[in-house]
Amino acid sequence: MAKQNSISFDDIIREIDARQFHPVYFFYGNEPYYIDKLSEHFEQNVLTDEEKEFNYTLLYGKDITASDIVNNARQYPSFAEYRLTIVREAQEVRDWEAMLMYLKNPLPQSIVVICYKKEKIDARLKVFKEIEKTGLMFQSVKLYDNQIPGWITDYAKSKGFTINGQAAMILTEFLGNNLMKITNEIDKLSIIMNQQKLTAITPELIETNIGFSKDYNNFELINAIITGDILRANRIINYFVANPGDNSIAATTVTLFKFFADLMAYQSAPNEFIGAMHLNPYSRRLKELEMATKRYSPGRALYVIEQLRDLDARFKGFNRGNASNKDLLKETIYKIMH
Repeated sequence: MAKQNSISFDDIIREIDARQFHPVYFFYGNEPYYIDKLSEHFEQNVLTDEEKEFNYTLLYGKDITASDIVNNARQYPSFAEYRLTIVREAQEVRDWEAMLMYLKNPLPQSIVVICYKKEKIDARLKVFKEIEKTGLMFQSVKLYDNQIPGWITDYAKSKGFTINGQAAMILTEFLGNNLMKITNEIDKLSIIMNQQKLTAITPELIETNIGFSKDYNNFELINAIITGDILRANRIINYFVANPGDNSIAATTVTLFKFFADLMAYQSAPNEFIGAMHLNPYSRRLKELEMATKRYSPGRALYVIEQLRDLDARFKGFNRGNASNKDLLKETIYKIMH
């Protein structure tokens, strides 16, 4: 889970549920999922529906100043224990120093939740140092790609389901590291699973309900390449070309490029790479890299990267001639595997 210092997303959720509040919360970072979820949890759990009528204000950064936030924060609650102010898109606010005096003596009955969807803050500003003293700051950081399958497994478990490694990798391949997309798709699957009384998310279930083939995807294409299975690689390419709506050839190029770039980094300094990428010794990704090392030397891996760069340029129209996407992709895969 995302974490800032010793406080985690789960810690904040537990504090909200226990009604242990800070006067000001500042959530920031490049992973919007945790910021949105925390904001929603405050909105849904601090006030009752009746209390919200007089004690809840939602502000948007592009429409306000920091002084507007202070004006709302200074209002006492009416017929409720707390008053709640949530500020979304707070990265649009500019005059943060206007909050400084309020933060030195905040109203205990007022809760201000600031959602700042930007990776960094200006640490030179005194206001942010004061928020650290008076309230709570939490940085929501994007997960590494190799952390996503484990995150998917944990999320599925929180919904009451299991998911095997292959199914988690398929979702990762299809949805990337967009946590909101991932949770939306798993939530959709959970409805179907409850209706059918299923307990495990499988590749077949994903293929049937999300439209992603368990046999024909970038994950399987990489496996075919590093195992030297030319026939399977060509079958996957043919499927991609026949189903362009479900398979972006540009995304395939990026995925292959990233794998071989990782392979070169792994070959150069295995221990450092494993540590930097937080790879589990038994992870599928590490096994793939070990397998690929047997077939692709560092020089050969560099050659593959050069071919993928050339493929990307030709997709964009440089020296393409009359070749179709299928022809370009097949030619590149042939060069990579021979």
